[in-house]
Amino acid sequence: MRIRLFIGLMVGAIMLPLVVASALAVNRIWQEEHATAIASLHKTVDATALVVDKDIAASTSALYALGNSEHLVTGNFEAFYAQAQAINRAPDTWTALLRSNGTQVLNTATPLTTPPTFLPPPVVTSPVSQVLATQKPFVSDVFVGPRSGRQLIAVYVPAAAGGKNYVVVQGFALEHWTKIGKQQDLPADWVVAVIDRAGKFVARSHKSDELLGKPARPELVAAAAQKTEGLIRHSTVEGIDSYDAYGHSELTGWTVAVAAPTASVNGPVRRAMEVAAGGFLLAVLASVTLAATFGRWFLAALDTASTAAVSLGQGQTPKATRTPISEVTDLNEFLANAGQLLERERQARLAAEQGRERLLEVERLAHDATEKESKAKDNFLAMLGHELRNPLAAISGAVAVLTRSTKGTLDADRYLGIIHRQNRHLVHIINDLLDMSRLIAGKIVLEQHPVDLAECLQSCVDGLTASQRDKAHTVTVAAESVWVNADPVRIEQIFVNLIGNALKFSNTGTTIMVDLRAVGKVAVITVKDRGTGMSAALLAQVFEPFVQGPAPVVGTQSGMGIGLALVKQLVELHGGTVAVASAGKGQGSTFTIHLPKVIRPSGECTSGFGHLQAARPRTLLYVEDNADARVVMSEMLRLAGYQVIEAGTGAEALAAVAQQQPDAVVLDIGLPDMNGYEVARQIRQLPHCHDMPILALTGYGQSRDKDAATQFGFNAHLVKPVDPEDLTRAVETVLAGRP
Repeated sequence: MRIRLFIGLMVGAIMLPLVVASALAVNRIWQEEHATAIASLHKTVDATALVVDKDIAASTSALYALGNSEHLVTGNFEAFYAQAQAINRAPDTWTALLRSNGTQVLNTATPLTTPPTFLPPPVVTSPVSQVLATQKPFVSDVFVGPRSGRQLIAVYVPAAAGGKNYVVVQGFALEHWTKIGKQQDLPADWVVAVIDRAGKFVARSHKSDELLGKPARPELVAAAAQKTEGLIRHSTVEGIDSYDAYGHSELTGWTVAVAAPTASVNGPVRRAMEVAAGGFLLAVLASVTLAATFGRWFLAALDTASTAAVSLGQGQTPKATRTPISEVTDLNEFLANAGQLLERERQARLAAEQGRERLLEVERLAHDATEKESKAKDNFLAMLGHELRNPLAAISGAVAVLTRSTKGTLDADRYLGIIHRQNRHLVHIINDLLDMSRLIAGKIVLEQHPVDLAECLQSCVDGLTASQRDKAHTVTVAAESVWVNADPVRIEQIFVNLIGNALKFSNTGTTIMVDLRAVGKVAVITVKDRGTGMSAALLAQVFEPFVQGPAPVVGTQSGMGIGLALVKQLVELHGGTVAVASAGKGQGSTFTIHLPKVIRPSGECTSGFGHLQAARPRTLLYVEDNADARVVMSEMLRLAGYQVIEAGTGAEALAAVAQQQPDAVVLDIGLPDMNGYEVARQIRQLPHCHDMPILALTGYGQSRDKDAATQFGFNAHLVKPVDPEDLTRAVETVLAGRP
């Protein structure tokens, strides 16, 4: 056998297994890279479905809470309308209340006073009967809104507080969902789409303006209808050949699809294979050409290549050994590159696994956070029910005793005191809830002026003593006169919540210590108790809304978890800070507030806590359509020394003003024949009445209601229920300012 042939056969025998092994390795890389790309598509599908489900779950939870509103039971649709507005996520969501026959009661997309002009079409009303029958939520497919003409979807939830008479609905414009595809860091040529059960696009990351509400590709819709998840290869709406992974949202049944062009998935691997094949071909040709002349060198070089091949087969990265034969050197370098490529592939697999673990951890944390929020919501609703039922039970019991007792046989003042205290407690609960909502919405405005904190603090403690809230404890106050620029009503609210919290969580017979002093340029207030104390975990979140500590040792409930959150927000609105410290459970707690100090103003200054002078005998017209409320409030005004004329409608009010010309008018806004704004306008047009004082006493208490009262010429705006002293103060104030 000739040497050339022998060397040629030898070279061929050596190169053949190397070629096969490298080809298998490259093919394996191609398969795994392709599988990794496809797995990434499926992970993106799962992540997108989680985003959709989270958004729908948040809407469903909010609608369930809204459906449990007591305002559905009482028929207070104005308050219910305000609650419905609070859960909207502007600008692409709105909330509606439907009756069991599908007719609309209210819709936050239009003013409350706007009546429905037509019966919604079946696509809107047909889910109502299904939801009421199953008592389960329902998510619609894409439909065109009958009023807005926009493409949207809706979430229907039965309203538990309304029996089986109402369904609460939240509508989402399709523009709301366009954010889904943009929230993830994906290649620019990947397309993320959400498709409803009818096969129409709910969201799409590309060409959303053209395709939302339009049918998706029929082959994708058909595949999604047959299997829960999978992968197809087809042309997208843009005509691009793509791999399309799909899955489904658990809460909606919608299809979530992610498409990647086949060129984007296969291109990099194909180019690598072409480069590898070319390198192999050059190496083989060069080796054969030089075999006859450089036999020994060639054999030595082959030994190095063989060694490199063995290292590569053992999973090691071979070194690129240089030899006199460049082709073999190239072969060695290729083997080294192949080893590095395999190492990078192993690292990529490890990184992908770590990424998957991170995604699982994120999902677990999100699930834990959702469970925590749900538990906090359930605890808050249960506590709210408890806090409302206790005073209501005391009031109803006292009323029953007063109603059934024989005159002269009962200490009526005792039971009237119970009613008065429990009514103030109810007002405190409602005001705290409203203030929390206003703080979250950023709608609280402070009415600040120089205030002596010592006088505010003493007034607060005197009020607690008068209400007997501190009868089982001792409250000690050490206060020096310190002036701050503050809203006295909000300062009193801060003190009441802090001292009330200390009383609630302290053992019977213990002392609550309150200290006020000036330190440099700040006023420092501390409230210290020797009660149940706090753990480190509770200290970290005690000022968050709805966070509650364990029940006090005295066995009562711990409250609704909003008092301390209000304290923190109100203190910060005044430019101050609040902090809490505790040595642990059973070691008591100390709350410390810092507020900026101001120089005591010269001359007389009212801190906001002075006493009222008795009302002079005046004639008042009291206008209220609720007969019971009118009788009670009129009698209170008479007891305060006023002569009272009663009216139940706007027409009666106008006649009484024209005939009897009272000194002032106390006017409800929601009257049966005309609203209070119109009544006030017509009163101003009567002879000699253009400057008559008019006070609004109404259940509409939002900032826009107060602005409307000012625009229509009201001299004051009071919100029901109103304290008789506050009403007397307001009447005397406007009467004193009349020409």
